[in-house]
Amino acid sequence: MADQVARNYSLALFELIDQSKTKLYREALEDFSKQLKEVPSFQTFLESPDIPSEKKIDLLKKIAKSYDLEHLEGFLLLLLKKGRFSIFNDIVLEFASLSNEILGIEEGVLLSAREISKKDLASIEKALGKKLNKKVVLSTKIDPSLLGGVKVQIAGTTYDGTLQNKLLQLEKSLLTQGGLANEN
Repeated sequence: MADQVARNYSLALFELIDQSKTKLYREALEDFSKQLKEVPSFQTFLESPDIPSEKKIDLLKKIAKSYDLEHLEGFLLLLLKKGRFSIFNDIVLEFASLSNEILGIEEGVLLSAREISKKDLASIEKALGKKLNKKVVLSTKIDPSLLGGVKVQIAGTTYDGTLQNKLLQLEKSLLTQGGLANEN
């Protein structure tokens, strides 16, 4: 239920805005969401029935003004009025998903044993983008259990270029070849 409500709100905002500003709205929503996570008392303030609405409205207006996006203030005030800040992060995720669809972006995660350079990351994103015929944007995570290489998880598919996988493929190949050699 909360997922559908979040989708409805994100879709309403998406249909209201100038599509050329989709990225700016997404960045603003993600930044606001980050603030809510980093300062839990901020969300408590917005959701508290003990704090007068005027104070909340004033704060949201100031915040929205700093982003300078036409419909952001109205959107934040609507969420306040409807008591929807408890699902704000879900709304942001839905908005990101919608904007990715429209902009032809596929997000994923790149796992590696060590920090990967920006140049290497860009190269991997470009190669996967060609393969998927979309712009690929990867976040990175360090996975110390990997011996080397990288593993990318994107759109429900895993591209495994890790050393472990290469060794496993080599082992299978040798076992298969060995089995064929024994039959002859």
